[in-house]
Amino acid sequence: MFVHQSSTRRKACVTCAQAKRRCDLRFPRCSRCMDRGFDCEYAIPPKSTAGSRDQSIDQSLTWASPRTNEQSVQDTVLMRLPVYDALEIDISTKYDLFYINSFPYPERATIRQEQVDFCILQFKDIILQLVHQNRAPFIHHDSYLDRPPVAYQDLLGISAMYYQKTPQNQSITFSMLDSRIASLVRSSKSSMWSTKDYLLGVQAMIIYQIIRLFDGNIRQRANAEAQFGILETWASQLHSTSNIYYNQSDSESPYQRWIFIESARRTVTMAIMVQAIYSILKDGFCTSVPQMTTLPVSVNGAPWDATEDTWWETTFGLGGELITYQDFLTQWNGGQALYAGTYESILLGASSKKPPPTSKMSLSYQINIIDPLHSHLSPNLLSNLSIKESPIPSPGPNSVLIRIRAVSLNFRDLLCLADSPLYPTRTPPGLIPCSDGAGEIVSVGPGSKWTDSIGDAVIVLMNRDWIDGDVDVVSMENNLGSGTSNGTLTQYMVVQDPWVIRAPKNLSFEEAAALPGAAGTAMNVLQSVSVGKRTTVVTQGTGGVSCAVIQYAAALGARVIATSSTDEKLQIAKKLGASELINYNTTPDWAEEVLRLTHGKGVDLVCDVGGSGTLEQSVKALRQGGTACLVGFLTAPKPVDILMSLITEAKTLKGILVYSKAMLSRVVALTEEHDIHPYLGKVYNWEDAPQAFEQMRQQNTVGKIAIKV
Repeated sequence: MFVHQSSTRRKACVTCAQAKRRCDLRFPRCSRCMDRGFDCEYAIPPKSTAGSRDQSIDQSLTWASPRTNEQSVQDTVLMRLPVYDALEIDISTKYDLFYINSFPYPERATIRQEQVDFCILQFKDIILQLVHQNRAPFIHHDSYLDRPPVAYQDLLGISAMYYQKTPQNQSITFSMLDSRIASLVRSSKSSMWSTKDYLLGVQAMIIYQIIRLFDGNIRQRANAEAQFGILETWASQLHSTSNIYYNQSDSESPYQRWIFIESARRTVTMAIMVQAIYSILKDGFCTSVPQMTTLPVSVNGAPWDATEDTWWETTFGLGGELITYQDFLTQWNGGQALYAGTYESILLGASSKKPPPTSKMSLSYQINIIDPLHSHLSPNLLSNLSIKESPIPSPGPNSVLIRIRAVSLNFRDLLCLADSPLYPTRTPPGLIPCSDGAGEIVSVGPGSKWTDSIGDAVIVLMNRDWIDGDVDVVSMENNLGSGTSNGTLTQYMVVQDPWVIRAPKNLSFEEAAALPGAAGTAMNVLQSVSVGKRTTVVTQGTGGVSCAVIQYAAALGARVIATSSTDEKLQIAKKLGASELINYNTTPDWAEEVLRLTHGKGVDLVCDVGGSGTLEQSVKALRQGGTACLVGFLTAPKPVDILMSLITEAKTLKGILVYSKAMLSRVVALTEEHDIHPYLGKVYNWEDAPQAFEQMRQQNTVGKIAIKV
């Protein structure tokens, strides 16, 4: 555990005992020894026989080793962090953190691996907060609003670069990181840093150390280890000067003074904790417990997130009560709601006094619009995609928690990623993308009809409105991965009972994830004309929907004429069930070829995915009374002249908007009956999801693109 375990005995240090002088019992050095420059040692208490101790660890090692003379005296200054809060200058004995909880030499203690993992996830979440919210658990949201210092601008830039890091650009990211750290260190040596400079310097170095220590890059870890001393020295200097600055900053408002002093407290604590957690991760122990236990913590964390007006209303300009970290752990009753990445959740997560407030986390990809082009064709489109960590949600009444195992991409996912004006809804910050996903039920909420289905493979429906019947109930805002509805590119998601359907038993998770958008839409197309044995259908291209139309039309007995750009793609269409093939690159007037193949009659149904660039030929290929279903708009907009053909030959244009639950249920039944397997053009691993979107952007994939989760 990451808390100080002490004996109940209170004995003076060896030096004070020999001199028969009063000892204030401060650790690691009492005030008398510190003032006189004496060595300060406490007698080691008897070893505990507590059964909770990890007996696999060498008990001859102590949790906190005595300081050697070679170590900086500034290390001990960390105990002198000012404990004043806002305008409260006269500290009562109750809040005098120099003397309460003063422990003798500590016993060794342990921390569970899940607590270490929890803290590391919390540290990484700090980078996310900084990039998207301009704040962190130790960087106040009002600290650097006006004319942010260059060092803070550098910090934001590096954090954003790291958050968008890929295997292709990571060397550039780390090179820039090294450059910014070197610049920060040079600045500290070449100029007289003020106390505020030290505050920003420590804050920046904490973020940089988190990136380097917990990224997994061995070289970066080595660089970070070499600069532990810099962070420790700066934190010590911040400790020793912050109280002086606070008392001399009369020109600032009480609110600004409180922001500074609370930021200093939090920053120093986090500087120690980051190095301590890494020490535990690497060596199995750390030496920072005595420093941690006596550091001051604000009893109420709410003022940190409040506006200035709210701060005045709730604290009356005084900032609030302080206690030690040790007492904070003791007094916390577990009843308050804590959110991942908050200062309090990090403090509690590192303590075995209470279990981590959120021990299980879920990874999700999210969209934050950075690319200004808002185009699905932009080469910088992937800059909009990033990854985040959040607590695994709990299912509410009549809902289930699904562990998503696979996701498939649709063209509309690309539009949402770009926040394209071609899509009817805007993309809000933080939206989880994608509409299609498959997984297994891991838990259910009260009243769920899936109570007996734990572990069953299921498919998530894209739309939350359309069970059956008319399409007028559909709202685009309720489609997963767009508008206000988070999508499936996440490890865990809660779904209400009606919008879950059993996956076909003959499919893998990747294949099942490929069904909803493609096969569901295909069924909507095919049901437009009651496709059967005497029906002829034309498809365009070999994308997900077109391939699904070929497969399910063939399963229903229809004749399928497939068009595509290459003979290789057409051979795949033939394997899926197409009976005639047309290469529209070598046969540009493919509608004329369709008429030839149908002896001048035309076809019953065309599945048009091109939009205005293909619409005239689609209408030309129809028989009298035939229907062209408009599914996509892959081609550039242009004027078309089809009115007379529609009127004089009674041809119909029908827009296809998603699918109903009843349509997808029919897909599942046909899939099992005919052992249909969606054609997967490419399957990516979770960490390669951005490359999956890039593959979709290039628009040259046959079949569906899937992502393992």
